[in-house]
Amino acid sequence: MKAQVSSSAGVRGHVSPAVGSAPTRTYQPLTWIRPSAGQVLAASASALGKAWLTIIVGAAVLVGAGIVIALVLTTILGVLGLDAADSYS
Repeated sequence: MKAQVSSSAGVRGHVSPAVGSAPTRTYQPLTWIRPSAGQVLAASASALGKAWLTIIVGAAVLVGAGIVIALVLTTILGVLGLDAADSYS
């Protein structure tokens, strides 16, 4: 729903500038550069490569964190005198 502003003159949709306001700026028209198919393909390949790199590094970090957690738990259990290998026999 569009809001309509009415001025003191009673004309709907017309907004008069406030007294003492600065003049409005004029901007250059927007120009759009159409990328070539090669540029689109290169950008897509770059994004895909970054995604795969993120997945690989994330998986490596998770595996590394799991190994560190397992070593810490094994060390703590070894200090307490418990050997987890005995339960597998």
